[in-house]
Amino acid sequence: LKNPTNQEAVMTVPFPPDTDNQKILFTKIDPLPQKIEADLDGNWLAFYVLSRQSEINVIAIGQAKIGQNPNYISASLPNFSHQLYWPVDNPEIISLAKTYTTPKQIYDYTVSTLSYDFNRVNDSSRRGAIRALQNPESSLCTDFTDLFISIARASGIGAREIEGYAYSNNTEVKPLLLGTDILHAWPEYYDPKTQKWIPIDPTWAKTTGGINYFNNLDLNHFTFVIHNQKSDSPAVAGSYKTDPNQKSVDVSFANSEINMSPINHIITTKFNPFSQSYVIVKNPNLFTFQDILPLGEIKINFPEALV
Repeated sequence: LKNPTNQEAVMTVPFPPDTDNQKILFTKIDPLPQKIEADLDGNWLAFYVLSRQSEINVIAIGQAKIGQNPNYISASLPNFSHQLYWPVDNPEIISLAKTYTTPKQIYDYTVSTLSYDFNRVNDSSRRGAIRALQNPESSLCTDFTDLFISIARASGIGAREIEGYAYSNNTEVKPLLLGTDILHAWPEYYDPKTQKWIPIDPTWAKTTGGINYFNNLDLNHFTFVIHNQKSDSPAVAGSYKTDPNQKSVDVSFANSEINMSPINHIITTKFNPFSQSYVIVKNPNLFTFQDILPLGEIKINFPEALV
C-alpha cells in the first residue's frame, strides 16, 4: 500500500473471505490493520492508516478449506445494475437476454461463442462484454465472465464475478502458465429457491473441450474478491505463484477464546486476530448468530428466558 500524498490516508486491502464454498483461517497478519469490515458483497476489507509519503507491505498468511461451508450465510443480494464491464442496457445484450433466459442457456451460449486466446495471457487487459462479442476469438476468462454476467442481469438473473486463484496441473486444458502469476475469474448466478450463489466456469468448459463446469464446480477455485455492486472494485490484492512446491493445502482446527460480560444481558464476544469465533448456546433456536470477522466484535442481546 502506498500513500503518495502529503496527508495521512486510510487505505483498504481485501483479504480472502469466507464464502459458501470456502472457510478461511488466518495464522498471521502483519502489520495488523485498524479493523476489518465486510462490505455489501461479503469482501473482507482491512483498513490501514498510512502517514504521508509512506508505504507498507501487508502480509496475510493462512489456510483455506475449499468445499461447502454450510454455516455461511451470504448477505450479498443480487444486483442488476449497469456497470463498467456489464452493459445490461446495451441493445445487443438486451437482444441476447430475450433469447437466452436461463443460467444454463446463457452459459452454453457463452461457451459456444467465445474462444480462449492463449496468446493474450500476458496481456490481460479487461475488455468487458461488448468488446468480447466484437472479438470473440481473442477471449480471456474475464471476457467469458463479463459476457455471462451481462446477459444474465439483462435477463433478470442475479449474477456476479469472482476473482481468485484456480489451481491447474494441466496447462493445455486449463489456461495457466508455469512461472507466472495467475489470477482467474469466473461467474456466479443467484438461485432464489435456495438463496445461494452458484459458481460456474464457462472459461474452463471451453478450454477443457466440454467438461461440465455448470453443475459441479471443482475444488480448485479459491475466492479472493467478490464483484457484485461494482464490476471493478475492490481490486484483488497480491500475486500468486504457480510453483508446484508452494501448492500444499493444510487443514487445521483453531482454538477461539470467548470473553463474556453479563451486564444488561449482553455478551461481548471478542477473539484473537486470526481465527473465526463462534458462540455456542443450549438453545440456538431462540436466536441466530453470525461469524465474527478477524479483529471483529459483536454484541448479542440474549432473550430474558436465558438470563
